[in-house]
Amino acid sequence: MSKNTRNHGKNNRPPQKGGKPQQPQNPQQQQQKQPQKQQQQQKQKEKILRLFFCGELPDEQRAKLVEIQNHFKSQNVDVKWVEPENLHLTLCFLGEIKERRLGELEKLGRDVSKLYGSFDMSLKGIGTFPPKGPPKVLWIGIEEGKKNISMLAGAIESRIANFKPEFEFQAHLTLGRFRNENVPEQTLIALTTTAFETPSWHFDSFLLRESTLTPAGPSYKTVFNFPLAPKDRIIQEPPPRVSSFLRY
Repeated sequence: MSKNTRNHGKNNRPPQKGGKPQQPQNPQQQQQKQPQKQQQQQKQKEKILRLFFCGELPDEQRAKLVEIQNHFKSQNVDVKWVEPENLHLTLCFLGEIKERRLGELEKLGRDVSKLYGSFDMSLKGIGTFPPKGPPKVLWIGIEEGKKNISMLAGAIESRIANFKPEFEFQAHLTLGRFRNENVPEQTLIALTTTAFETPSWHFDSFLLRESTLTPAGPSYKTVFNFPLAPKDRIIQEPPPRVSSFLRY
């Protein structure tokens, strides 16, 4: 038997082509890599939700808003109108949040709802955002309950760490968004001087909603409903910034 044949028998594996032969992995290294791979896969599969806190509208008030939208549509105002079923009072827009954190947001909402009593609310007046520069948003103002809804929004914001809204909260309802920033001054005057108000209603809960963006526009789904305390509960001022929900 030749020397080469004896050597091949001892190794019991074919020679490697080019470079050093591959060394088998240490079992401990394999065990360490497996959890890391599972974590990466979990992150890739983790669902992200687009969330916001808001107040709902009764049918009567929603119908009044649709009337004013139709009135402006007849005047060919260049505005993308909010769909009737999507009209709401935004309290706090959170943006993209991991689905596994819904439990934290539910607790936040429950904690706030225990502090604030229900109240009466009405809508009145029309305005635009931002205060300076070309208008982007056409909104309806809050008349009765303005302080209450502002305090409720402040209590939610105070429990969210690193929350930096684009604008300071101003109680309103978005009616539509201007498609063109070059809105004639006469059109703005006609819009903002149009008389509008609704009967009051009893505001007794707020919602956490998910927003799904589609080619046809946003679609909303209620995730949690938070009933407020009884009406005779004294409205409490927003507490100091508590940061119970770390936004990341």
